[in-house]
Amino acid sequence: MAIVLFATAIILLWLAGVGLYFLLTREAKQYCIYELVGLGFLLGTIFIALGSMLTSFFLPRSISQGILTLICLGLGSYGVRVLMQKPARSKGVFSLSESTLTACGFLHSGIWKILQVVILLVQLSIVGWVGMNTTLSWDGLVNWEMKAKIFYEAGGIPKRMLQSEAVAWAHVDYPPLMPLNQAWIYGWLGEANQNAGKLFCVIFYFIAVLILLSARKINFAWLMFFTPLTWISDGSSTTGHADFSLAVFYLAAAKLVYEFAESGEFARLKLLGAISLGLVFVKQDSIVLLMTLLMILPLVLFVVRRRFTIHYRWISVLLPAVFLYGTWKLSMRLLSPYFSQDFQLTWHRSWQSFAERLNLVSHFFFWELLNPLHWGAVWLIFFVMLGVIIFRLITSKQKTDFLQNIFPALTLALLVLIPLSGDFLIYLFIGTTADWLTLDYWLTTSAARLILQSSLVALLCIQKLALTQSSEYRL
Repeated sequence: MAIVLFATAIILLWLAGVGLYFLLTREAKQYCIYELVGLGFLLGTIFIALGSMLTSFFLPRSISQGILTLICLGLGSYGVRVLMQKPARSKGVFSLSESTLTACGFLHSGIWKILQVVILLVQLSIVGWVGMNTTLSWDGLVNWEMKAKIFYEAGGIPKRMLQSEAVAWAHVDYPPLMPLNQAWIYGWLGEANQNAGKLFCVIFYFIAVLILLSARKINFAWLMFFTPLTWISDGSSTTGHADFSLAVFYLAAAKLVYEFAESGEFARLKLLGAISLGLVFVKQDSIVLLMTLLMILPLVLFVVRRRFTIHYRWISVLLPAVFLYGTWKLSMRLLSPYFSQDFQLTWHRSWQSFAERLNLVSHFFFWELLNPLHWGAVWLIFFVMLGVIIFRLITSKQKTDFLQNIFPALTLALLVLIPLSGDFLIYLFIGTTADWLTLDYWLTTSAARLILQSSLVALLCIQKLALTQSSEYRL
């Protein structure tokens, strides 16, 4: 019975996301099944988190859960109606009147495609088993599982928790998307069930695979299985950390930026604005990723406007995410006397101390990116392929045409390189307020998790850089 109730909670969440997906993409002529499932789930988690938080302020838990359920069903019925309107099947493509649901170029005939399906099914089975048999990490237990139980019992975010010294050490001001969604599931189960929380985290791995599969022509989604930190060790999808969930939201955002750079469709930006709400509500580290998007989007608008009718006001799609992040932080500072201040700017007393810190951080980052126990060969492949593309750009006789063709892929590369640079600068110029937390220990325990947040975009970038080498672009 528990698995049925868990499935009910997830399906309702997804139905809400599907409805929101079609509301945001009404003018689109084509829908990808993998994107629909993947982004539908992410949009659903955003709706449940924000809806649970807002309704809990003035409604008891049972009524809040009932209202959200009715809205999920309403959004879902709209989405299904759009999806199933005048269905017709032709050559593996579902025609939806003026819209089309495609398989994104993945489910074609051929031994290689069949082999990919087998590899992915085995991969998902292994990751699911590992997730259900792995003990939650410290962050998984304290920052998310414990809060999810409190939110479930209180019917939302209780003000007394924000002002309680007893739980101040648990970072009560951290964005609550994950525990609010877990509390939603607990509400359907009728109890706080840790296994349900584990399974919810593992679902994000499946969603990451779907988003990678939605990239056409060339698919390296199976490569994620050979990136160990995505499914084993701290920060992965099986330990209860929010780092992998944050990485999935950032992957979705990067994919939408890439597709907008290719097509100029405003629907991509509207989805980006919605996904960015979840991005900033997963973990406070998301501020680096949000700033990256705020830097990249104006550049993309400037380049794309030469080929499509673009309005600079479209940059405003990210303003709701900025508002949400700022409002949450401000409200936590006003409501909680235990606002987290674990980090502060580090002022180097001399050039020698700066050089020593620079050497330590540089050395650690270099060897971490090459660590096969964490990343396999992902980062090596990424930098080699990026180097080849840059070399071809420099040596190309038609630099303008070449740059125009590879610009979307280079946009993805920037969405990887800027967060990596930001993480590097954090360790270089930010120090901890805890005397016991040395720089060596801080790097060892957290650097890999920060790198993980942009690693899925690196996988997507590898796919797209490989595509630029194909005959499609005739380079």
